[in-house]
Amino acid sequence: MEQIIRKLNCPLLENEIIIDYLKQFKIEEKEWRQKLNDGDITKAKFQKWYSNKVMNAERWAAMRDTLAEDLT
Repeated sequence: MEQIIRKLNCPLLENEIIIDYLKQFKIEEKEWRQKLNDGDITKAKFQKWYSNKVMNAERWAAMRDTLAEDLT
């Protein structure tokens, strides 16, 4: 996810909340990948989790943008 933000050349990586979110995401992703590698979950379940995390981040970004627009 961090790579996607970097490709967008977006200043989000300077935001402490985003930095903390990405740190937590990396930890969770490592745990989920380990579960996948150990055979504890299916690839489909991993992909669903990953997709949900990305969609959740996009939803928060949209809410942030809406609030910023409403307040200006």
